[in-house]
Amino acid sequence: MSFYDYSFLFAFLPLILAVYYLIPQKFRNAWFLAASLIFYFFADMNFLPVLVTAALVNHLLGSFLDKARRPAPRKALLAAGIVFNLGLLCSFKYLGFFAETLRLLPPFSQFFVSRSALPIGISFYVFTSMSYLVDLYKNQVRPANSLTDFSAFLTMFPHIISGPIVRFREIRDQFQNRVFDLRKINAGIALFIMGLAKKILLADTAGYFCDPVFALPHPGFFPAWVASFLFSAQIYFDFSGYTDMAIGIALLLGFEYPQNFNSPYKAATINEFWQRWHMTFYRWLRDYLYISLGGNRKGTARTYFNLMVTMLLGGLWHGASWNFVIWGAFHGVLLSLERQFGLRSAPQGKLARVVRTGFTFTIFTFGLGVFFKCRDMAHSLRWAKSLLIMDGLGITMSWELVAALAVCMAVIFGFKNSWAQKNNTKPYWIAFLVACLVLSLAVAYTKGGMPFLYARF
Repeated sequence: MSFYDYSFLFAFLPLILAVYYLIPQKFRNAWFLAASLIFYFFADMNFLPVLVTAALVNHLLGSFLDKARRPAPRKALLAAGIVFNLGLLCSFKYLGFFAETLRLLPPFSQFFVSRSALPIGISFYVFTSMSYLVDLYKNQVRPANSLTDFSAFLTMFPHIISGPIVRFREIRDQFQNRVFDLRKINAGIALFIMGLAKKILLADTAGYFCDPVFALPHPGFFPAWVASFLFSAQIYFDFSGYTDMAIGIALLLGFEYPQNFNSPYKAATINEFWQRWHMTFYRWLRDYLYISLGGNRKGTARTYFNLMVTMLLGGLWHGASWNFVIWGAFHGVLLSLERQFGLRSAPQGKLARVVRTGFTFTIFTFGLGVFFKCRDMAHSLRWAKSLLIMDGLGITMSWELVAALAVCMAVIFGFKNSWAQKNNTKPYWIAFLVACLVLSLAVAYTKGGMPFLYARF
């Protein structure tokens, strides 16, 4: 069940909201938990026990951690929590990948472990669980009041599939004191409609046109770059569209999630880009990995090492393949080069910013197309050859491909982002949202929608 399914839009969500607002406040967290478990059951019923186990174990560890007073038991409990959560993630996501890599070494050529199916949302709820335990260990948050509250937090159906990565300390008080007002409801509806339109009208359209080009063995220079930019548009509209809908639904339920995208393609440096793209993930890596490794406090060489390790693991988080590892390393190198040559800050002049923004977007698109979109290293090498004019110009391509790219770029660079527009109540904007909703529903009904790109991360 996806956010754009008619069963969700016209049955599940209205029923959940109706009961939620009719029952007394003290029962709403329990109802929210039940709704989240039902949603996950329909999304991925086979792995619901994994999610329930994660909630039970992390709540139990959190309770013990809160009650422990001596440093040794607290460290042991935190270590146990990290081992459990990473073990859960690795057993489903990385065990097959590690086995495939190990088989490249002659002594282990016969070693085999099959890749298992990946539970939906496991990368998100594992990171959420670890942040909860680390924050408890550092006394930065009080524990959840009950198993119901913690389980409702961990399984929250708005963000369980693809984020944003919400920390318990960011919304703990909202589980007891949620404020319901018209401003939140209006903003929630607006964000949901904008996210739906991004997904159905823009992301899926971009994917429809770029996917066939990526399937070509030798697309040539121009088609390869047009398709790469279209994929950049697709993944942005798809992922930010999902988080817009997630944040919008949360607002309808009284919860305020943090912003997750802030016009990342308008960034003038890679450093600025990562402060604008999947912002909750970037902050998680910064706070729980980069800073824990020492950040920039232990000298220049250690800073670059920490940066590379953080981005390598960030790349691996996106998927169990060497393509994602290299994609993470690619960004680690770019961030290191910016730091080395003093280019981390955006330029002040308008022309300089436009040039740097264009370069940043292009270099990000190159890495995204070559390492993120391509299936394996052989595909990546073929695609890189086309992007670097080593495979012909490939001038012949459909006008629809170019038109789709023009529309996507016009929206990306010509419009304010959805977060800035969520409280816009001007009549023309409301009329525009209504038109987007009607058109999105019509397209979703006639053609359906592609799966969310981050649904299996």
